[in-house]
Amino acid sequence: MKTKLNPRAFTAKHESAHRVYEWISHQICGKISIQSRQDYEGICSSYLSTDSESFENNTLTPQRVYRLMAGRAAIEAYFPDLDQAGTYRSDFEAIKNLKSDDETMLAMHQWRSDHPDGDVEDFYHAFKQPVIAMFKSKQCKRAFNALCKALLKAGHLSGRESVRILEEAW
Repeated sequence: MKTKLNPRAFTAKHESAHRVYEWISHQICGKISIQSRQDYEGICSSYLSTDSESFENNTLTPQRVYRLMAGRAAIEAYFPDLDQAGTYRSDFEAIKNLKSDDETMLAMHQWRSDHPDGDVEDFYHAFKQPVIAMFKSKQCKRAFNALCKALLKAGHLSGRESVRILEEAW
């Protein structure tokens, strides 16, 4: 039987996964929200200002790509029967617009060059392993679940509050 999640719970899990990866990889943790806006069901930002001014540039790094893949990876790790194809297209679009600078990123860049109309699923399966491995650890699962629970309850969390929850659960 296929796993079913209501859209709000799915979005909380997806966005929580982005935050867990940011936190584990020592990235900036900005606002996290499951409140819909524009074309997104939720958002896990790496900016702190209210005008969405990002601290990131357009450089393709493993941490940036893995963070973007984390939403999909956590859902796959914890809900393997859930059909989520196509639910993270905006994350993949962000990956497609980054510029590469190291070996892993060069491989990702080469994949994108070799597959200009490539399918997001093929890219995901080619590079997912480090992110999946992270989410399969007991500590990560505990932190992920704690953050999901808090996000579902509150609807949005500050970067500071989400980090506090992750640190306590870890």
